[in-house]
Amino acid sequence: MKVSSFYQLGKEERAALVLQMRQTIHRELAENSKTQIIAFCSDVDTYIRKNAYIALGRIFFAHPHLQLPILKFLDE
Repeated sequence: MKVSSFYQLGKEERAALVLQMRQTIHRELAENSKTQIIAFCSDVDTYIRKNAYIALGRIFFAHPHLQLPILKFLDE
């Protein structure tokens, strides 16, 4: 999923993108994969990166069983 600029999207599109990012990050953490997470966290758009890290933080606190995979990912 590649977006040219977060704020070029409409408000509803941004909300949908953030939700899709969070779901993708959660799925990849559960599957022990990190391809899309790395893409989000290294995107050229600051707001995509920001939302990826916010999603990681929210998942960290909402799903304690994923805390170790999140910490390992961030350490890498």
